[in-house]
Amino acid sequence: MTIELTLDQQIALWDAEDAAALAVDKARTAYYALITEIEAKANPDNVFYLTDENVDWENSSHHAENTVEFWGAMATSAADAAGMRAEEYGLDLTALLGRSIY
Repeated sequence: MTIELTLDQQIALWDAEDAAALAVDKARTAYYALITEIEAKANPDNVFYLTDENVDWENSSHHAENTVEFWGAMATSAADAAGMRAEEYGLDLTALLGRSIY
């Protein structure tokens, strides 16, 4: 059985798919922007171990990959882990970033 869509229905479907893809791209971009900010402001000389994409992925793998929820979990994992690691090095991540991320 084939379901035929009207042109308006097909356009609405494409618009929804485009909006979902843009939301995922925005969430992914936000994750990498956070990683970049942490490294640039808190670890400019790359002396400390503050971020780890593989650990973030492991912590987020209970979400479907490449979804807004997945990238949000990646950002949460990165923020929490970087904050804890910074504390272990005697750093105040909130002060270094100028805002609280965890």
